[in-house]
Amino acid sequence: MKENHILEQIQIDLSSERYDCSLVMASEEIPFDQLLVFLGNDAKEREKILQITTFKQTMAQESKKKEESYHLVKFVVNLPFSVEPSAASQTASTLLFINRFLELPGFELGELEDQVFYRYVLFTKGNKVDPLLLFSLIGNVMMIIDLFNGVIESVASGEKTFNDLLEEMLSLTK
Repeated sequence: MKENHILEQIQIDLSSERYDCSLVMASEEIPFDQLLVFLGNDAKEREKILQITTFKQTMAQESKKKEESYHLVKFVVNLPFSVEPSAASQTASTLLFINRFLELPGFELGELEDQVFYRYVLFTKGNKVDPLLLFSLIGNVMMIIDLFNGVIESVASGEKTFNDLLEEMLSLTK
C-alpha cells in the first residue's frame, strides 16, 4: 500500500461531501505529498486553504502488519496575512491566550516567516482516518479560523495590542 493511501482516502471522503480538494505529490519544490482543501474565503475574500500531510511513525513494538501501522496526520492552515515584526510579541501573547480556550489548540507564530498558522496533529492507527472524525476536525478548524482570524490579524498588523483586546473583552462583560 502506498504511503499516501491515507491522503487518497481523505480526498475520496472529502470529495464525496463536495469539498474542493487536490492531491499534490512530492516534488523538488514540495517535500511531501499533501492534500490541499479549499475552505472558502475569509471576510476580505482571501482563500483559506487547509494542507493535510501524513507521516508514518515507527513504534518500538510495532507489528509487521501494514494495517496496524501508525501515522501522524497534520492539518495546517496558514492565515492569509503577515505579522508586522514590531507586533510579533503582541501576536504571540494573543495566540497563547486564544489557545487556552480552544478544545483543539493550535495557533502558532512562525517567527522566521512572519506568519500565523493553525496546526492540529492527529495520531492514528491504520491506513484510514474515520470520516466522522475527519469532518468533525475540519469543521472545528473552519470555525476556529473564522472566529479568530480577524482578531489575530488586528494584532498582527499593529492595529491593536493584546491589552486592547483584553480591555474590549472586559468592557463586554460589564
